[in-house]
Amino acid sequence: INIVVLASLWAANEIFIGRWLKSVNIFSAGLYLSFFSVLMVIFGKKLAPVMGSVFLMGIIAAFFKFLFTGFNANVPFLALIIQAAIGEGVWLILRLNLTSALLTGILIHCYTAFHPILHGSQLIKSRYYLQFSRWVLAVQPSASDSDLRVPLYLLVVHALLGILSGIIAWFLTGWLLKWKRDR
Repeated sequence: INIVVLASLWAANEIFIGRWLKSVNIFSAGLYLSFFSVLMVIFGKKLAPVMGSVFLMGIIAAFFKFLFTGFNANVPFLALIIQAAIGEGVWLILRLNLTSALLTGILIHCYTAFHPILHGSQLIKSRYYLQFSRWVLAVQPSASDSDLRVPLYLLVVHALLGILSGIIAWFLTGWLLKWKRDR
């Protein structure tokens, strides 16, 4: 039941808040949705530390998103399953600990940054990348759109945000579970 509740929360966040954020600012939406995915994946694994529990949660969340977005099995639908699979893969190798939470955060955030390539698009033509590139060019005018520093900065920013979200998710979920047990 806990996995279904978390999957529902994850899907609702993607459907409603994600849709609104993407219409306002695609880059901020990617960062927020990645953070929320890391939070859900780590919370799900801590709540149900059984092999496959988070992958099941990702499938359920993707199914809900599929149902509530007009039966559209597109990239955001697949992203939930891939993010859940990333978490399961990391925990299969490293077990559930702070290090695996950090690595899960890094990988989920980096997947978000580079998923256009994985799904058959060109990275430099994605709205997400173009917005990030504009920000880099505003801060560092010597860079250009074709500069290799831009994707490197994209990777570094997402890796750092992944570390931060892994730490926050690890300790926040620990606190929530302790609070739940004490009630």
